[in-house]
Amino acid sequence: PVYRSVELGLFKGYSNGTFGPMNSLTRSQFAVVLWRYLDASEAGAYASAANATGMPDVADNAFYTGAVNWAVSCGYITGYENGTFGPNDPITAEQMCVILERTCKGSASGTSAVDALADAAEVSSWAREGCAWALENGVLSGYDNGDNTRSLRPSEPVYRARAAVILVNAIEAGVLAPEDPAPAPPAVGDIVTLGTYEQDNDPANGSERIEWRVLDVQNGKALLVSRYALDCQPYNTDRTDVTWETCTLRSWLNGTFYNAAFSEADKARIATTHVANDDNPDYGTSGGNDTDDNVFCLSIAEVGKYFDSTYDETSYTCPDRMCAPTAYAVAQGAYQNSSHSVDGIAACCWWLRSAGLLAYQAAYVLDGGRVVSSGIGVGDSASAVRPALWVNL
Repeated sequence: PVYRSVELGLFKGYSNGTFGPMNSLTRSQFAVVLWRYLDASEAGAYASAANATGMPDVADNAFYTGAVNWAVSCGYITGYENGTFGPNDPITAEQMCVILERTCKGSASGTSAVDALADAAEVSSWAREGCAWALENGVLSGYDNGDNTRSLRPSEPVYRARAAVILVNAIEAGVLAPEDPAPAPPAVGDIVTLGTYEQDNDPANGSERIEWRVLDVQNGKALLVSRYALDCQPYNTDRTDVTWETCTLRSWLNGTFYNAAFSEADKARIATTHVANDDNPDYGTSGGNDTDDNVFCLSIAEVGKYFDSTYDETSYTCPDRMCAPTAYAVAQGAYQNSSHSVDGIAACCWWLRSAGLLAYQAAYVLDGGRVVSSGIGVGDSASAVRPALWVNL
């Protein structure tokens, strides 16, 4: 176990190249061992030279300070009742059991494993469950007394070789393992998934995961727009003067679509966004009042900000703004132009929330990627819907 503990990176030994198997392991050294092995995601935030525990006996700029900050902040080591940590105190067997139970998020089924020990009465009341958990999971088995009984020696300092045995046992039992690293936050241009919606036009096989393109990341949130146009809806069911605030597409996105596409867990991640509804930049047509939406269409300004406007003279397109509809959107009436394609699928037109030239028109993006700021009649039934939303990371 000693050699294995070194292979696993638990112990590095002393500067003179020795392991010190019979030396006592201190409480601060044990914090370092755990921190080194687990490399928990919380570690980086507490790996400073300054004591952040509030415990007066934890030194600044010590070899253990970052590890102790981490262990205390995670609740793995709580210190003594008098508010101190005892960094130089030898760690005892029962202390180690309790710390490992917390670190491994374990729970004993009872205390019978402790009750069976010859020295059960010596186990402190606060440590009985932790010691029982360690015995139940094979983290330690105690000392053989030679008379078919075993002892824990709970208050005895744990020397480094015994600590190596205990930790290797915990790792091989599968109860002590580094947590999976937190996924990297999404970056602009990434494709992520969130929610489900009918896309292949085969309801028998259920809804498909929605893919989203990341347009922006800031302040712990990401702006997403659907990779494909997901449905085909008019901007407004009646051909009348309308704004984004009053149009039926907005109510459909924040009602029918929102409830169909997202679980309660998904909805908890979606931020309610204050949506600016600026006047049309070319014609001055009123954009109406700003709104607070969970889901929305992009504006003329946002397309200009988040998409590459490079014009391809050969294909007469703005490729980055082009969008393909799903099979379901096509079945709902989305127009496609076979002259332009995205991912091998004929491209479609998609709605923007901005007003068009007149109050009964709304801006949109052509199948070739050009923004039509003069718009089309709000009752048009062939333009597709490409939802956008902000999510909390």
